[in-house]
Amino acid sequence: MWVFIKGIPIAITGKELHKLITRQFNPVWSIMPIKGVKIEDCKILKIMRTNSRIWEHYGLVYISPSRLAHAAIGRLNTASLNGKRVQSHPYIRRDRSRDRRQQAVVGAESYPGERRRNDRRRTILVSQISGPDD
Repeated sequence: MWVFIKGIPIAITGKELHKLITRQFNPVWSIMPIKGVKIEDCKILKIMRTNSRIWEHYGLVYISPSRLAHAAIGRLNTASLNGKRVQSHPYIRRDRSRDRRQQAVVGAESYPGERRRNDRRRTILVSQISGPDD
């Protein structure tokens, strides 16, 4: 299961993120480490808003087996990196072509009550994904 991690430092690499997360799952001081969790892949997702030119950094971690991923997410939510608390949750991939808010019929008028349709997703984004070796 892919896990999305918010609140990581800007200067962190994929290898450093892997090391920090591994320490959270099997800390020396913990009475109850999470056994059997394996980190398959670890990436840094960088997203930039084109109008403000500000980069946002997120971690993407593939944890197996999936049945232990929720326990791992709970452990990650108690972690702090450089004094900042991180937030994690299961990563949900959303495809633009499967957006139910798109007009079913081309040229049809939109429902007048749907005022927030255009501001639900940020459309002016540029993203990069770097692997553990980058």
